[in-house]
Amino acid sequence: MRVLYLVPARGLADPNTAREASVLADAGHEVSIVGPRGRTVVSGILDLVYRAPRIARKAKADAILCRDLDTLWAAIRAKRRTGAKVVYWPHDVYQDMVATDVPSAVVRLLDRHEKRLILAVDAAVASNEGVRKHLMERCLGLFPALVMPCRVPEMYFSPHGMRQLCYLGTLHKNRFIREMVEAMPAIREGFDEPKPTLVIAGPRDRHGIYDWLQRDYGRPVGGFDDEPVMFLGTITEDEVLHETWRSDVVVSMLNPADRCLRVGLANKVFDAMAVGRAAISTRGTATGDLIAETGMGLTPPYNVGMYVAAIRHMLENDIVGMGKNAYYAGKTKYNWNIQAEKLVKVFEELK
Repeated sequence: MRVLYLVPARGLADPNTAREASVLADAGHEVSIVGPRGRTVVSGILDLVYRAPRIARKAKADAILCRDLDTLWAAIRAKRRTGAKVVYWPHDVYQDMVATDVPSAVVRLLDRHEKRLILAVDAAVASNEGVRKHLMERCLGLFPALVMPCRVPEMYFSPHGMRQLCYLGTLHKNRFIREMVEAMPAIREGFDEPKPTLVIAGPRDRHGIYDWLQRDYGRPVGGFDDEPVMFLGTITEDEVLHETWRSDVVVSMLNPADRCLRVGLANKVFDAMAVGRAAISTRGTATGDLIAETGMGLTPPYNVGMYVAAIRHMLENDIVGMGKNAYYAGKTKYNWNIQAEKLVKVFEELK
């Protein structure tokens, strides 16, 4: 099949996009990735809505894979002009993802928009169970395939015993960033050398977190010392895996009051599985549920005191065993090779 893959601007920079397209290409499909040319989210949406039908017609697309709600309108418009089938793949519930940044009226508008457009979708894919449930509630008779953005674990190596914690990802007020920094003195208290350290990396944000971290804790990649907190700025995907491998615990504390974070799965947990590292996340979130299910870490409440107690317990006890549980989960179930087969099957059934 000739597949047109519509992605938002954030998708163009996401390594998962190329990986997903590569899986379809390896299965014999001809895949073209198209993203927006606008400078803002709204102008990007309108750009794709205008260009997608023409691009689909020129490419003689048989199917349009659209990532997230902000590409669905363009995909449905292209379908109506060309007859191509549409596969809708939201990686998160978009209206929940933007709820903390836009007025509630905009969230309600997006919700109505999705309810209307999803009726024209031919198949769907979900990146986690929360999104899958959301899609099935939107459209009766729609049974999305569950394709999670896992990695492929390679050879296992035990933790280095440096008591390093890492948070590598989005810098947001609902991701416990300031709290985990402020918790470091309590975490380090009483430990002999090497004392626990926290490594943070992530892209620029709209909340001033990046600037604060860069000003107070900025370090170059590889420029390690005994500072309690080190901020690396924005790093590459390869550096993310390397820093995860260097660490003992992957931190992913998520505010359960934020619905997007409560139902979504943090990619950093799959990074932890790929290199066999323990992880910690909030009780009552999908990420926390996965950590508990696999035995790869602990799930305290979204509270500094309980977080400190959990981290200290992990560092003082069977952190190697938790990491091995993570690695086993990645090898046997949460593995991109397994997930990729499910994505290919979606397009086989679409023919």
